[in-house]
Amino acid sequence: MAVFENTRYNSEHNLRSAHFYFFDSYEDSWIARALFDTAIDWAKSRGLGLILGPMGFGGATGGGALIDGFEHRAAMTMMTYNHPYYAGLLAGVGFEKHLDLYSALIDAERFHLPDRVRRVAERVLTRGNFKVLRFKNRGELKRIAMELGRVYNQSEEQHLETYTYSEGELRQVIKDLLLVADPSLIKVLTYRDEIVGYLFAFPDLSAAL
Repeated sequence: MAVFENTRYNSEHNLRSAHFYFFDSYEDSWIARALFDTAIDWAKSRGLGLILGPMGFGGATGGGALIDGFEHRAAMTMMTYNHPYYAGLLAGVGFEKHLDLYSALIDAERFHLPDRVRRVAERVLTRGNFKVLRFKNRGELKRIAMELGRVYNQSEEQHLETYTYSEGELRQVIKDLLLVADPSLIKVLTYRDEIVGYLFAFPDLSAAL
């Protein structure tokens, strides 16, 4: 297990918390208790009265413990996946649920976007204010990546599991995502040529991993 203090997270959310991440253990309450007793002692030594987790550095690194949906493999590499007994170990050392995070599974063979939604979208695009950007290669994506990072920060800043990334953190996230990005699966929405939204889709790497 890793335990750390994210000072920028604490500042933005007005907390004095430690985070734990990379928690892994056999199904043994004594092991879990020994790990968390050590984590608690470390947090107290820094004047931190709360421990949150599993929680990495913001939404792009994933967070939470899986409690339902074990019949499916991991949704994507930035979402946590763990043994079913983890929830019991965490409850056994005194953790309570902070918030729910959900993922969705859609069968591409059966999914149908309602015709009305499609018609409205097409009508909006014909007016010319909104445009959908498409990409042929990673170089095209890289050129606007920091602007996408700005939109990410604005859209995520109020979420309880994340915080505003620094420029250095954004560059690292961009570097990581470009490793697995398929430019043809990524769409960016602009309004009067300013980026206002995006959709990132990635090939499913979980089966291979």
